Amino acid sequence: MAEIFSRFTFPDYVYHGTVREYLNGYKDKLINKENLQHSFNKDFGTGLYTTIDFQQAADWARKLSNDLALSDNFFGDDTPLVIVIKVEPDNYDGVVDVMDFRGESSAWSNFILKHRFKSSLDFDPCGDIHPQVVSGSMADNDTGEVIKTFRTNGYRIDFVHDQLWFQNQIVYKQKHKRVLAGLELGDQIAFFDERLNDMLKLVGYCTGNDDNNTNNLEDTYWKGWMYHVYNGKSESVR
Repeated sequence: MAEIFSRFTFPDYVYHGTVREYLNGYKDKLINKENLQHSFNKDFGTGLYTTIDFQQAADWARKLSNDLALSDNFFGDDTPLVIVIKVEPDNYDGVVDVMDFRGESSAWSNFILKHRFKSSLDFDPCGDIHPQVVSGSMADNDTGEVIKTFRTNGYRIDFVHDQLWFQNQIVYKQKHKRVLAGLELGDQIAFFDERLNDMLKLVGYCTGNDDNNTNNLEDTYWKGWMYHVYNGKSESVR
């Protein structure tokens, strides 16, 4: 069996999609268990999910905004918002336990299956040995429905045949035709240990704006989003 020794280098910046109502909570603390009370059955467990792709974070923000707009229990500001986070590992004094999934694999899909099947703030299938950071491809956006079918069919998370069925479902959109593979699935870096707040710094955020306001960023990559600088005390539009 191969022994693998690897080095993981964090990106300088990562992005997190949310809505304006939740912004103040992130200003206080980025990885905040209190803010994750209703976060469960995510790909890698209950934590702060980020990405190196701004557009992907923007999609997350828009999806959350649309979901909240349809909710009867949400009465806050559902304006899409992307948080810009600077990653500064030198500010953390200690070893960071990272699990990095590169591409599709049975280990990747089984990890997602276990956490999608049952995980919450109070329960994690990894027990006390969940990595502090998990990085890897996203599962297909319809994974919630896949899990429902998995349960309905009476499949088991510890049966190889059922595990393979799940893996195929989250990377195949059409029968016998692979249309989701590798980076097409999107990439994510999730943080789970509040101690890692020492290495994460909120430096700004972008608010969604579809009226082409002149203050919006002109770069095509950010088009339609207004960037606000945050230095911990005050904010300004850039």
